[in-house]
Amino acid sequence: MEFEELFFSECCQNFALDAPLTFISSFPGVIVFGKVNKQGFVKGKCFKFGVFEIYKLYISILNILSFFTSNEKDIIPALIVNNEEENYFWSGKTVVKNNKTLKLVKFGIEREDNISFELCFYLKQFQHFFFCLEKVILSSLCLQEEDGCFFEFMCEQMPETYKTTEQSKICIEMYLKKQSSKVVNSKRESLHNLITYYKEISIIIFKLRSLQIPVFRQNVVEQLFK
Repeated sequence: MEFEELFFSECCQNFALDAPLTFISSFPGVIVFGKVNKQGFVKGKCFKFGVFEIYKLYISILNILSFFTSNEKDIIPALIVNNEEENYFWSGKTVVKNNKTLKLVKFGIEREDNISFELCFYLKQFQHFFFCLEKVILSSLCLQEEDGCFFEFMCEQMPETYKTTEQSKICIEMYLKKQSSKVVNSKRESLHNLITYYKEISIIIFKLRSLQIPVFRQNVVEQLFK
């Protein structure tokens, strides 16, 4: 994405990450993570994703979790986003720190065939980043309270629940019944439009939450205490 100045005064939500001067934040329709100063994010030292680009980051997260839980010692740079000005990539390596063997993940920015910036996470640091990610995705949508409640309801459902138009209507009626409120047809139409527009995002959030299930991520949790 083309970079615009990103100031804390304009953000929707932000969290400090477990690394010096590093934050993850949401802006309307955008999430950003990387280095900051007092005003906001430092140009050229942060990663910016439009809300409909999140699936690219999600795919990389799956591969990163696989790296942390596998026997692989190193992962060559893998592309996350490719555009005209810069490329985002991630890589993994095994390092020795304080006589312990640890895995390290790097998010990198490449400009004109040169690596211009890297952001590193050990497992515990990545764990914190992972849990903050879902929160900033939600806040970047800037939904009003009523729409936000319905979207949260969507994110709790299996994606197959609203795959077709007919299933979407059933999903809406389930929500309205749960709310025990009378709603005019225009509101039903509004909720249907919300499903249509944000379906991809709700599926990503559902899948991110599924990665938080202890049984699914048992290997990751075990490594946190080593």
